[in-house]
Amino acid sequence: MLRNTIHDLVEKALTHLQQDGILALNPLPEVRIEYAPSPKFGHFSSNIALLVAPLLKKSPREVGELIRGALTRSDLVQEKTLQKIEVAEAGFINFFLT
Repeated sequence: MLRNTIHDLVEKALTHLQQDGILALNPLPEVRIEYAPSPKFGHFSSNIALLVAPLLKKSPREVGELIRGALTRSDLVQEKTLQKIEVAEAGFINFFLT
């Protein structure tokens, strides 16, 4: 359930970035939220920044930070369901639950 909620939030963040002209992609790649392979990477993670980065000619980390910025304004973060959202050096977006 929470995995689906995070998926929807990432899709909304991408749509907002697309509408703001920050991500000029149409259509957007499919968002996948996976269980993190290790607790040090949080509870869930996504490689969406790695998929989008080459299309924008930007680094995955830079794209990940753009997405993280859009996500930090989401209700899930404001309700404290997510403790933090972290962008790893490689560009993976890691989600830590409270």
